[in-house]
Amino acid sequence: MPISLREEPTISVQLLNMTLQITQEEGLDNAALCQAAGLDLRLLADWEARVPFSAQNRLWRAILDASGNEQFGLLVGERFQPQAASTVAYVMMHAPTLGKAMEKCGQYQALLCDATHLRYHPQEATFTLEFLVPWVPETRYTIDKMVALFTMVMRQMTCQDIAPVQVGFQFPAPADVSGYHRILPRTEFLFDCDINYIKFKPEDLETPVRGANVDLYRIFEQHAQTLLAKHQQTHSLTYLVNAELMKLLRAEAPTVEMVAHNLGMSVRSLQLKLQQENTSFQAILNETRKELAQLYLRDRHLSKADIAYLLGFSEVSVFSRTFKKWTGSTPSQYQAELLPS
Repeated sequence: MPISLREEPTISVQLLNMTLQITQEEGLDNAALCQAAGLDLRLLADWEARVPFSAQNRLWRAILDASGNEQFGLLVGERFQPQAASTVAYVMMHAPTLGKAMEKCGQYQALLCDATHLRYHPQEATFTLEFLVPWVPETRYTIDKMVALFTMVMRQMTCQDIAPVQVGFQFPAPADVSGYHRILPRTEFLFDCDINYIKFKPEDLETPVRGANVDLYRIFEQHAQTLLAKHQQTHSLTYLVNAELMKLLRAEAPTVEMVAHNLGMSVRSLQLKLQQENTSFQAILNETRKELAQLYLRDRHLSKADIAYLLGFSEVSVFSRTFKKWTGSTPSQYQAELLPS
């Protein structure tokens, strides 16, 4: 029986308004952009509201159609004002060091967007960015925004010209990469990487944050912890399991033991709670794989072997048989059906 997959990950209206402020400055018609993206202007007036993450992708598409500027994501990140991120920004601005500030950004990022996972790897002085939603072409502009945003925020917090040593993107190199080199002329950019990442010199992340106040840091972090706990309570277990599967799916299928461990639960408890939500671990895994498979098959740059690997299938033949069981079509037939007649 098909399951009703978890509610879609969301993004804070604060972040969308940050983008819309830049589009207005660039002379674009925000009312028309919001209409094209299916966004209610009245909802955007509520700074505590959240909208589905897919709305941001639709907004990027509308912006690109209206502006023709493929570097608009970088532009938004460059003009970022820390106060636009509210509590998370204040925690960062009073953290003792740059590395700690970025670590806290990852810890509390769900307050701004729960469709991404920012992880700090201190030994490598690297931050990785994973998406807990299927990849679409517009995802690139969110990544562009975040790379430029982190760079600007780090410089604002330290009053130093800090730049990453290397930045890696999962997407192919765009035709025009000049925008990246304009913002970060000393940084090496790599494309078609396994994961999105930003790598720094270790000593740069030890740089003190200018004007940081330890008492305010403690107060803002306590507030962020309270908000995060409240936010997490709004999600079903189905949602949390799906988010873990999005992170773990690659090369082999995640097991219920792995997911239960990551969620801090016993396998038995996980299974019982999913049963209360009228689903099961296997049903969520199958539906997640199916959704991702249909999305990946729309990308002609991915081979069947690539897709099988990304979905955790041991062989292409196993993926093909399973996909036909799900949809009634083979992967090749599905792709053929997507072609315009």
